[in-house]
Amino acid sequence: MKFGRLPAKRDPRTLKLQNILARELPPIPAMFVDDLAIPTPPFGNIEHGCCVISARAHATLRFEQEEQGAVIPITETDVLREWRLENGGTEDGLYMLDSQRAWRAGWLAAGNCYNSAAFASVDPCESDHVRAGVYLFGSLQAGLSLPYSVTEDGINPWVIVPGSRSATDPEGGHAVTIVGYDKAWMTVVTWGKRVKMSWAFFECFCEELYAVVDDLDKWRTGPPTIDVPALEAYLREVAA
Repeated sequence: MKFGRLPAKRDPRTLKLQNILARELPPIPAMFVDDLAIPTPPFGNIEHGCCVISARAHATLRFEQEEQGAVIPITETDVLREWRLENGGTEDGLYMLDSQRAWRAGWLAAGNCYNSAAFASVDPCESDHVRAGVYLFGSLQAGLSLPYSVTEDGINPWVIVPGSRSATDPEGGHAVTIVGYDKAWMTVVTWGKRVKMSWAFFECFCEELYAVVDDLDKWRTGPPTIDVPALEAYLREVAA
């Protein structure tokens, strides 16, 4: 297993999810099951520190499954190429905030260019916002600072353990895709599999969290769950 998320960058201009959620949301279910028949390849993250782009690839698979009704053939080569483009051709990790911005410009995968329309930060300690993010957007991009119990001991599921093994590993910066939740657990995709993570573990070790707006047109014509005019005004402001 490799790690490749650099410490969180902060920018006061970053959009916050609560600023674009509709005033009256539909009921957010207590359970959101990841029931899509989508593969979970490691995308090179076993041997390389490309977790930030691997997480992006897993989210892109879900976005395109919804839009096209099919699993697009993203490859490990696609992920490693984008990773090296963003890190200058090195084996270094990536800052998630910088990579979210790069995603908006587009990345080449499965023979096509895929770009996000926007992204918004989510407070990991606001569980209602976290559930809303997963439910409404289909997944969330989470940046974790993992403890030794995961990086060295490989515990599964991810829970807080007593003692020093729950100390944060300085080399354990990792990015995952959150694809489901219930009252006790979250489901994340990482290293080629789905892993259960307790909510307490998530709140303790999640350092940054992003909801990705894939296709703005879908939100213009779909149920009024996000404030599209507010989002468009924000995008005009940051582009100015």
